[in-house]
Amino acid sequence: MAASLRFKVNGPSGGSSVFNMSDTELWGAAKAEIAAKVPGLGAGAKFRLVSRMGKAEVASTDSDDTATIGSLGFEARQQYDAVVDAPGAAGAAGAGAGAAASGAAGSGGAATGGTAPMKRIIVPADNTCLFTAVGYLLMGRTKELGPDLRELCAGMVATSDFPEGALDGKSPAAYAVWLRDKSHWGGAIEVGLLAEHFGRTIVVIEVKSGIAYPFGSGDKCVYLVNDGIHYDGLGRDASGSGREADFQVEFDTADAAAKAEALAAGAELKAARAFVDTATFALLCTVCNTPLRGEKEAREHASKTGHVNFVQNM
Repeated sequence: MAASLRFKVNGPSGGSSVFNMSDTELWGAAKAEIAAKVPGLGAGAKFRLVSRMGKAEVASTDSDDTATIGSLGFEARQQYDAVVDAPGAAGAAGAGAGAAASGAAGSGGAATGGTAPMKRIIVPADNTCLFTAVGYLLMGRTKELGPDLRELCAGMVATSDFPEGALDGKSPAAYAVWLRDKSHWGGAIEVGLLAEHFGRTIVVIEVKSGIAYPFGSGDKCVYLVNDGIHYDGLGRDASGSGREADFQVEFDTADAAAKAEALAAGAELKAARAFVDTATFALLCTVCNTPLRGEKEAREHASKTGHVNFVQNM
């Protein structure tokens, strides 16, 4: 039985369009409709669609026109960024391949050389890092509010109308129970909920890909940096004091200089190899010394055992 997929595609230069398609829709027809309706594309445009938060590329204009969008991996209630590669970019697959060499391209892009990076505001790595980082940036410079924002998101989900399958296959009630478990960490769903609650745009700089992923539509924004398994806040040390309490953490969403500084922070971490490939990285549970492979196994292990302390298994 065919399933209806409602999803959003963000244009390479801003703007977006929402689509309602059957999972049996052929990619040839789907890409033509996407190219015609998404700002910044147009008929005949060459582009790739990359799912939010650095998941794998789902399709490109070179994908098999006879494949169904369901078989390509399109999902309901998801967002995809249309990435138009710069000339000579070699079309490398993955979320960050389309960044142009000079300045930001598409939804994120590479940091411009010479831009002073923002400073990282480090929060505890305790599975509540996303909530703690957002609480620090938007609720008074304290790192004690992570549990409160976790509960806020759980409550928002429990009373939401997310369609079937949009919450990792769980119902809203079941997902809320899952999220309240402190062994689980937040991701794209929770970032979107927090952006909605605070009326701000929350921009996540993904270290591995070098792309800036905006959530929400507020005129003001804050920046997070994600290394694959951990979130920290970002701030501008305008005074040069080095004190987190003095950092500027809220910016106009249209402030290109702030975005470039945030991207530069991500590029600095990438150059230091300070990121994790969540699909393949080797982990070790420090409680029982069980070796694990990737985020999926880590989540399953934490759910079964309650063990939440992991280190990379080199």
